[in-house]
Amino acid sequence: MSRSSLLASLVGIALVTISGCASGDKIITKEETYPDGRLKSRVEYRIRDGNEVLWGKAIYYFDNGAVELQCEYANGKRHGKYEAFHPNGNPKESGEFAFGLREGEWTEWDIDGGMKKRTYKAGEEVKQ
Repeated sequence: MSRSSLLASLVGIALVTISGCASGDKIITKEETYPDGRLKSRVEYRIRDGNEVLWGKAIYYFDNGAVELQCEYANGKRHGKYEAFHPNGNPKESGEFAFGLREGEWTEWDIDGGMKKRTYKAGEEVKQ
């Protein structure tokens, strides 16, 4: 077992990537694992003034290995495409965030695939 694998199994989090960006901030990607070693999350952060800020892609997994949630962050807030799934892999919710607020058309599905659509403006549902 490699040193990084051993460390990841002990603490459940492994730092997998460090890179720079035009602003001089560092970008890191962290992985968190379940106790059995399966991936729980992979999340990108920007190191700004010594603080980790959610920034970039994030993927979270159910303990069965299926994707639970995929989204993007900017400056610590959800920003961009958002997709959530039921444990069986069926879609649960899909839409866009704008600086932490739901924006535009969102689609929601129940566990059996029943669907409804909603529209949001600055985080508030727009009634049709």
